[in-house]
Amino acid sequence: MNLSEKIRPQILSDILGQDHIIPTLDAMITSGKVFSFVLYGPPATGKTTIGKIFANTLGLDIVSMDANFVTKKELTAAFDKAPIVIFMDEVHRLDKRQQELFLPQIEFNDVILIGATTESPYHELTPALRSRLHIMETKPLSENDRRIIIDRAEQEFPGKTFEPELEDALVKIDDTRTLLRTMEMIVSMNPNESVFTTSMLDTLHLSPQIMGGNKDFLYSRKAALQKSIRGSNADAAVYWLNQLLASGDIETVIRRFRIICYEDIGLADPSLWPQIEAACSSALAVGMPEARIPLAAAAIRMALAPKNNAAISSLGKADSLSQLSPPSHIASEHPIDYLYPHNYPFHWVYQEYMPKELQTEHLFHDNLPDAMQKTYDALNDKTETARKAKK
Repeated sequence: MNLSEKIRPQILSDILGQDHIIPTLDAMITSGKVFSFVLYGPPATGKTTIGKIFANTLGLDIVSMDANFVTKKELTAAFDKAPIVIFMDEVHRLDKRQQELFLPQIEFNDVILIGATTESPYHELTPALRSRLHIMETKPLSENDRRIIIDRAEQEFPGKTFEPELEDALVKIDDTRTLLRTMEMIVSMNPNESVFTTSMLDTLHLSPQIMGGNKDFLYSRKAALQKSIRGSNADAAVYWLNQLLASGDIETVIRRFRIICYEDIGLADPSLWPQIEAACSSALAVGMPEARIPLAAAAIRMALAPKNNAAISSLGKADSLSQLSPPSHIASEHPIDYLYPHNYPFHWVYQEYMPKELQTEHLFHDNLPDAMQKTYDALNDKTETARKAKK
């Protein structure tokens, strides 16, 4: 049994860092009125431990599943054992049809679903399933919480001492699993030592991402990746991408790629959008470490692509304008005085779409790709000509 399992809490009151969640779970257990719920938050914040302790306390059978691999047949077999608790790890990986299978089971309390995910259920779960679940967010453990974990772990090594300086270094590792695995490695690699020092930690050559600054590391590398692609430097883009992928966190990279694709390449090459989406989907499908290949290809492709930020810059301009109501002829589904453009030559007819006070405002300011800019300018010229003629 590894160190994480040895010191895993057995009762809810031993859970660290989640005091905002535990009272809700205690109330459900005490009242006997149990609801399905989802725990979401960073890795190693106790989601699995909380779910399993909760189910065991209820005295119900529990089936543990991983949404990455679960099949419809397995779900149906579990439902047949109702009443039952299903603990679903990576619950955001359930496809839409799998999520729909849970709806009647949860509705009538035949199945208590406990989901765990590092992704926001507000984005990843269908509205129908989400409305049947109580959603609770787990918080990152504080430095004080991690010191308590270190103290608990040290008790598993009788006769061994971790120097205070080493404890100070270990407490900066904000992923609990990595922290405990590091302690195990130090002990196992120095079997004849009774006192462990920071020099023993140095021999493990842990990355800066692990040693103190996980959050700073992540934000700085994401920023560097996007700025390198925006600046058309493919070498730097691959370098920063490689650092981000060292943790195995594909989702963070994919989210950043999707942003870059529309923010920085934008309208300069709309044909690139589906290509990047395909690369992201491939990365998710194959998983690490092979996911690095389509993601590297996508990073290089975006770095070498033409750039245009008209979309985001136009939103910035729109933000600076007054928030006014739309003209009456476009403010409802079937207005009487609306002119339907498809009924006119070239599918265009003059009418105003901006509020009266903003009819001369233009959001793009010559920031579109050449072909789009010509179309935009031509339409604006036609509008201005028609406006003057009407006056």
